[in-house]
Amino acid sequence: MNLVTFTTEIENLHRMAQTIAEKKRPDYTQGATDVLANFKDAARDAGITPMQAWAVHFQKQYSAVCRWAKKPDASLSEPLDSRFADLLNYIGLGYAIYRETVDDVTHPFFSGAGPLASEIRKRLETGSSVGAPDNNYVVLS
Repeated sequence: MNLVTFTTEIENLHRMAQTIAEKKRPDYTQGATDVLANFKDAARDAGITPMQAWAVHFQKQYSAVCRWAKKPDASLSEPLDSRFADLLNYIGLGYAIYRETVDDVTHPFFSGAGPLASEIRKRLETGSSVGAPDNNYVVLS
């Protein structure tokens, strides 16, 4: 697959993931403003952590893709494209749960001694934008 086709496919996957997330979010949040409410509620009910609840949901999608990789001729309960899109969404949700559990001040990335970590700390202290050295960045607030 050439780079142009690959880039197009990844863009399509991201669009599909966004569409799925927007469609499912009302059911999963049940009106809560916290997009992680489903994991927190399930965790509370099961006596586990939100990250463990997330891992169960993620594993379901991951296992389905692995079953297909092992037996491509087997019937699928959902299209494989949507499984990959769900995995992308679950990666984002898992990252969000993770980010809620870490303290940026003590996070190894920000407490590192390297020049990028030093630059990020300096920008965070001054309220400047934080991003990659090539300025392809997202502004943290």
